[in-house]
Amino acid sequence: MITVNTGGTKLTEKYILSGKIQKKLRTAHDLLHGFDKSGGTGWVELPSEITKTELTTIKDYAKSIQDMCELFIVIGIGGSYAGANAGLEMLKKGNVKTEVIFLGTSFNAKEIQKALEQAKTKDVCVNVISKSGETTETAVTFHILEDFMKKKYKKGEYRKRIFVTTDYEKGSLREVATKEGYTSFVIPRTIGGRYSVFTPVGLLPLAVGGINIEKVIQGAKQAQGYCSELDVMQNPAYKYALTRYFIHTKCKKHLEVVASFDGRTKAFFEWFKQLFAESEGKDGKGLYVASLNYSTDLHSFGQFVQEGSPILFETIIDIKKQNADISLGKIKDSSPIAYLNGKSLVEIERATLNGVMEAHRQAGVPVVVIEMEEITEESFGEMLYFFMAACGMSAYLLGVNPFNQPGVEAYKQKTREILKQN
Repeated sequence: MITVNTGGTKLTEKYILSGKIQKKLRTAHDLLHGFDKSGGTGWVELPSEITKTELTTIKDYAKSIQDMCELFIVIGIGGSYAGANAGLEMLKKGNVKTEVIFLGTSFNAKEIQKALEQAKTKDVCVNVISKSGETTETAVTFHILEDFMKKKYKKGEYRKRIFVTTDYEKGSLREVATKEGYTSFVIPRTIGGRYSVFTPVGLLPLAVGGINIEKVIQGAKQAQGYCSELDVMQNPAYKYALTRYFIHTKCKKHLEVVASFDGRTKAFFEWFKQLFAESEGKDGKGLYVASLNYSTDLHSFGQFVQEGSPILFETIIDIKKQNADISLGKIKDSSPIAYLNGKSLVEIERATLNGVMEAHRQAGVPVVVIEMEEITEESFGEMLYFFMAACGMSAYLLGVNPFNQPGVEAYKQKTREILKQN
């Protein structure tokens, strides 16, 4: 089970249990767990509702994709790829026949050209993901890849190799899937993109990449159990959400830096940033979220955290068990690192983590620690659900809707206007 250490935040049990906070928590809890599912909370009960048959279907298709191709190109942006990308990085498996890569995250021609060059000499399958089918980056990249697939394979063959994940009846991608006869998967209307990792959006690419999706769902189901508790002392996701709310509103910190000493969390942080920024950042509210990779960033951004503008707090994700270690053995007394005699890299890293927390707290930076024992399929599923629940609660505490993103449409509309004029 994930635990939350709020040491140094001045967050007291008295504050947690105050009548005013309990009232806000109950209101937010009721919205998250009792709100009409058309509002975007379809993911809340999903881990316990998804059936073995549904998981088996996804696994069977993943197996057929592995048998058909060496390269699986997933086209999507934001929540349509970030969760699966995080899982494949954190849980990377060896000896997987099919390589999974992601496109459609930008308009970078070089990236697409590189993927096409790779695809020329390999058997390829494509999975395009978009609920509406109108996301420009996704639509443009799919247009290029679909054209490539039609030229590379005969008509009946390319149709077997293209998979569409979209709305069950509406949108341009649904029309394309129906017309061409592409195999399709459904994104439930009650689940928005950044909360969709436990649907085929995330599960199919994860399964193709060799990840045991049943174990991922088991972990999510475990988190669903404790995240349904109203009692903050029994619900670490709510404790984290309340901590963020307290630091933001009472301590006047407006930026959250999420950091880890584990390099496997880089893609996860991209998922995290979208989840919280897009869920909270509206109506002039919300925390700005940024990510750091320790210890590398301790030698750059660490200076700002220690002595810069007092605008931020720090959330450290502490993964206790590492997947490798090296002992330094005997070190000569004359060496500048003689004090590390007999130590291992894990020991040094643990000491650095504790040193960072102590130094930053002494500098007046609130430090929150999210503790996990190790990275497994189960803990990955638990981790994602934990943060989705915390994010939903955080947004509701701020008084904003966690499940819409009206501001995203502004740049899209302006872009369309510019392109149409030219």
